[in-house]
Amino acid sequence: AVLAKSAQLVGAALLFVVAPIVFGTRVETTILWTGAGAAAVAWGLWRRFTVLRYLGFILFFAVLGKVFLFDISGLALPLRIIGLIIVAISLLAVSYGYAQYRRRVVAQQP
Repeated sequence: AVLAKSAQLVGAALLFVVAPIVFGTRVETTILWTGAGAAAVAWGLWRRFTVLRYLGFILFFAVLGKVFLFDISGLALPLRIIGLIIVAISLLAVSYGYAQYRRRVVAQQP
């Protein structure tokens, strides 16, 4: 069980490292990291793998920092708005899913 969880973690880490190399532009990297963060959180919730779940949240915070520090400055206004809306929707979706998961776990505890 520990070996399988470690393999999952290594696979997720490789995706995060390879993504900027394969997808060199800023917007595509942001989109990929947002999807990878959502996948890490979802997979961590589904498999009850806490470390992967927290890594997904850390990746979301990294994406927010990247968007506000680097991506927004180089985009035209309509694309800025669309980009921020996409990031906001993904954050809301992950937050909602995590809240539902926590509510279910708390309800199952005696």
